[in-house]
Amino acid sequence: MKSSARSLVGQDSFGRTRLVLKFSALAGLAGSLMACSGTTQPGKQTGANTCDPNGEIPCIAGLAEPCKDYDTQFDGDEFCLAPPDPELGTQLHVGPDDYDDPAQTDQYMIAPGDETNWAEVKTSTNMELRFTRGYRSHMRPGSHHFILFGLSQPPATSGPMQSMGAASTVGALDGTFLGGATRQIQNIDTKGQYPEDQGIGSEMTPQRPVAVNLHWINIGDKPLLQEIWINFIYIPEEEVTQYVKPITWYGGYGMSIPPGDHQLLRNDGFACTAPDNVRLAMMTGHVHANTTRITTSMNDATNKTLLFEDYDWHEPTEWRFDRSHEWPAPDAASNTSGGYNGVLNVTPSDTFHWECDVVNKSNVTLRFSNRVYDGEMCNVFGFYFTQNRAATPWTCVFL
Repeated sequence: MKSSARSLVGQDSFGRTRLVLKFSALAGLAGSLMACSGTTQPGKQTGANTCDPNGEIPCIAGLAEPCKDYDTQFDGDEFCLAPPDPELGTQLHVGPDDYDDPAQTDQYMIAPGDETNWAEVKTSTNMELRFTRGYRSHMRPGSHHFILFGLSQPPATSGPMQSMGAASTVGALDGTFLGGATRQIQNIDTKGQYPEDQGIGSEMTPQRPVAVNLHWINIGDKPLLQEIWINFIYIPEEEVTQYVKPITWYGGYGMSIPPGDHQLLRNDGFACTAPDNVRLAMMTGHVHANTTRITTSMNDATNKTLLFEDYDWHEPTEWRFDRSHEWPAPDAASNTSGGYNGVLNVTPSDTFHWECDVVNKSNVTLRFSNRVYDGEMCNVFGFYFTQNRAATPWTCVFL
């Protein structure tokens, strides 16, 4: 392996040693069965199977196996995912098909000290309607997040649209949010051991264009290749009784926080209510390096319930509200993150709140931006389960 998932690389702009290798998250669509192995035929894998479900990079037979006989000149080969068994799922891949062709690899490189936020539009390979119950995703070193948006039609521009501007946000205004997160290795599967965790599926329309937004930051001393693999797991349509729908809460659009200032961003005055009688299934915070804490809560007729409190902007927890996960109580004194335990059913009369504690440690005024160290946001992403197939995303916003 060229690098370890535990390797410490460089220091961040605040002088602290920082993990460049992260562990990624959430989604609900599929993409193309692309190459995972240098100049070999796309999808072709040879050699001994080293699949270890308990390894540092977990392997799931048939669904998330490492690429075999795979060796490129780029850091992070150990994160390459072979496409799943086509009877079990499909793969979305963004990156070069030929690692020996500079015309392909150069467009995905990020230089030392650079930060990029870019998008590429892919087309799902399914020729008919399919449903997925989850995914396994890996990104190479330097990743900060990926976000997927489903589009009604592809844009005129093709290939990677690299910029920190409008080109990087394709789908954000006119597409449907499908998922995304900030962890480098992520195993999401909605199927669990309890009855309420069966029959859960996310709809995947045929050959849908999907905008893949990617955010990378290179704090090391050599160029990195920006690349992601996402393996989606099928569930037969006839088994689906609950539908996965996204949660997108955006906060802090109007922030203006001077250097050295401390502000609390919160959605006071901006209502956020449940769209229907639904099950709130998963949430995660999405903030940047100047946020010291993000907290979400729910108020019903009589009680205020903490949903989660997270103190780690870089490796945020993905809070699963079910009977399989047991979370600690949060502790502000020790900066210990914690969350709600158990199944969480909500109603339209419940109101939801979220807030971010921001201390500007940079030398610029913080505004809502996709820059890790000199921009901020106070966002919450997640998903809910519903029996209503036509249900829409649960979206809330505060300035």
